[in-house]
Amino acid sequence: MHLAMRLKATFFLIYIFCTGCFGRFTMTKKELKEYYKDKTVKPTFFTIQNDSVKLFCASTGADSLPALLIIHGAPGAWYGSRNLMDDSILRQHFQIIAVDRPGYNQSGFKHKKKAVTSIDIQAVAIYEALRLNRSHKKGIVMGSSYGAPISAKIAIEYPESFYHLVMLAPAIEPETEKFWWFNRYIHHGPIKWMLPRNLRVATDEKYAHVKELEKLAAQWKYLAISATVV
Repeated sequence: MHLAMRLKATFFLIYIFCTGCFGRFTMTKKELKEYYKDKTVKPTFFTIQNDSVKLFCASTGADSLPALLIIHGAPGAWYGSRNLMDDSILRQHFQIIAVDRPGYNQSGFKHKKKAVTSIDIQAVAIYEALRLNRSHKKGIVMGSSYGAPISAKIAIEYPESFYHLVMLAPAIEPETEKFWWFNRYIHHGPIKWMLPRNLRVATDEKYAHVKELEKLAAQWKYLAISATVV
């Protein structure tokens, strides 16, 4: 039965990737080039790098405007926010900065593109994106899914930089974390290294969710700015 379940997991995962179920999480360079081909406004790309972090960022809007810092979930990449970055009204009011979280797409940590499961480390690394903003004004930090608790940690640690926090479909309750039957086959099984890196990273993060969210739970009382949860 154990072997049968493993084979079932293998064929299931092959099926969902071949049928494009995870296509919305990934875009090739060719697809991005095609997407922006006829758009009058295209993002500017930056890589912020130090001894520990390589943080890839995409930005639209003037850097003299307050920042709207966007943090994707798992899996994901900066281009998951491309519709917001394209929005002409938002660009009138914000410099929109979307990042690749460490481990995803073009961002890394300690010279490796592997999972960074610590919310604290991710928050410190992603806050570096504000080096692109020259407004000296408070902005908004927004995160979706597992990007939401990271955005909350940034808001807690850097209230001088933001006036509002937005969390979309947030993964913020450790007691309600849900695991699917195939998660353990991705995380522990021999098929793990056959799968796309972004899914491996997302799974490694997921197995740290409960512990990390429990740590964050004790810090919510220090959130000093207004927040919207969707």
